[in-house]
Amino acid sequence: MAQVESDFEAYKRAQRQRMAEMQQRHQRGLDSLRNAQNRAFLELLEKEWEYVSIAKGERQYNQPKPPAPPSVLREDYTPPVPIIDIPLDKPKVDSVAVPQSIDEQVLRLDEFDFFSATTVAPIFAAWPEFLLTNKIEQSQISAYWKACIEFEALGALLKYVGEQQKAFSLNDWATIVLVRKIADLNFSKQNSRTAFEWFVLIQLGYDVRLMFDADYLYIAYPIQQKVFAKNYFVFDGSPYYLVNSNPAHRLYTYQGQFAGAERFPTFSMLTQAELPPFEGKRSFEFNWRNNFYKIELSFNYGAMGLYQTVPQLDLDYYFTEPAHASFDQAIFSALKPYVDTIEDVADKVRFLHSMVLYSIPYQTDEEQFGFEKFCLPEEVLYHPYADCEDRTFLLNYLIKTLLGIRTIGLHFPGHMSMAVELPNPELYSAVFSYKGRKYVYCDPTYFGADIGFLPSEYRLVTAEVVD
Repeated sequence: MAQVESDFEAYKRAQRQRMAEMQQRHQRGLDSLRNAQNRAFLELLEKEWEYVSIAKGERQYNQPKPPAPPSVLREDYTPPVPIIDIPLDKPKVDSVAVPQSIDEQVLRLDEFDFFSATTVAPIFAAWPEFLLTNKIEQSQISAYWKACIEFEALGALLKYVGEQQKAFSLNDWATIVLVRKIADLNFSKQNSRTAFEWFVLIQLGYDVRLMFDADYLYIAYPIQQKVFAKNYFVFDGSPYYLVNSNPAHRLYTYQGQFAGAERFPTFSMLTQAELPPFEGKRSFEFNWRNNFYKIELSFNYGAMGLYQTVPQLDLDYYFTEPAHASFDQAIFSALKPYVDTIEDVADKVRFLHSMVLYSIPYQTDEEQFGFEKFCLPEEVLYHPYADCEDRTFLLNYLIKTLLGIRTIGLHFPGHMSMAVELPNPELYSAVFSYKGRKYVYCDPTYFGADIGFLPSEYRLVTAEVVD
């Protein structure tokens, strides 16, 4: 028996050794391929660059939203005061997400805060700086690329990013934000930060493009979702958005692509990032059926910084992006006991509709932020006010999560609302037919109105359906 166990242990050791050798051979092959691709791309960068025209970013709303929402309430109605409890101290975490396989003699790691998550980030002693003497020239960019591909810590850096992606379940955009934060830690000059981000993202396989004018470098991202209010240019039939800036003039860029960087970044699954729980609370106070309710909903305050890096995307993103499991759980814990006491499904909708409608004071994005901004449902709880689309995103999420019934979004000129599939739609005055199903109008910004009532200003207007 002892001999059998000894032979089995020897077999396992041999298997582990073979696996390690296979992984090493695989990594050497990847390194060799990347080196060949880097050299080929360097030759492309040394060729003639060309001017490209920049198109003006589209606006989601072609006409301004009303400063006051539609209402059938009496004039003595008093809007609620937002009650939001933000924790003062960071959450205590049991462990630090430290990549275990990084040789700190090659890549020095220092403590770093990533949206309330205590982790580590590389601090470079000698990463190449993007050198700018007078105005930016193409030769400076190719020289920077050549210096970076020869930097000894490159492999360790890419390994670090890969391990952080796994540790925090980072999607494409969260990975881009991580790389940007590393750049901010290491470089004081904007062009050096931009050049670093461009180089690293290409090494990670993202198809991002560097552009420049006389003074600044820019990165253009071929985002999978449609981005609004950001200028862009079209390459090979795809829009590349200048997410971090909005230059309106022509810019220089190279004409080819890096052979190993073909991945278009996406915002999908951003909310699945595993950040530590940092509990904020939002109080919802409202009357329904002659009863007063005060309900607290929890949200992860630590994730708000990540969500606020998202530019304005197409409406369907906010209707379909799933929330993090922790927010789902918070919603179920706080609201399901109330919803379960209501028998009629239409009344369940009315309860949630009243909660969103009367507990969040209305304010346009221009008033609250100074620009048009869309919020993910969990993010709505963080901000004191909400306009029509953010109320709609939150109510849509609550109805689908708690009740599991079909909904559609309704995009009117200057207004966003929704409709819900309910039994006996013939009982309501405002019903929309879509793909063979009937949906009852449900407006979380129409103060004083029950579901099924459409504001008069939208009765003769065709709405764009979002599903």
